[in-house]
Amino acid sequence: EISACLVGSEMCIRDRILLDGVIEVNGEKLHVLFIFENNNKRYIVYVLENGDISASILSDDVTLLPITTDEEWDMVDAELEKRDDLWTK
Repeated sequence: EISACLVGSEMCIRDRILLDGVIEVNGEKLHVLFIFENNNKRYIVYVLENGDISASILSDDVTLLPITTDEEWDMVDAELEKRDDLWTK
């Protein structure tokens, strides 16, 4: 299961360039696996520099907001299972 461990309550990626699936937030490189939408929210799933997989809500102003409910984490886990081929090849 994915753990919800983000530094701070928000991480802003405004004015950052998404290049080859990598964004930089607070000095840490995040390798974007995929972005999906559900219930009118956009979610971004990424790999941290230490190899952990995490996810956040991607706001309209391109700020990463923490996922706070078990239901949302279950939904992210389900999306990861659908995309299992991203890292099993």
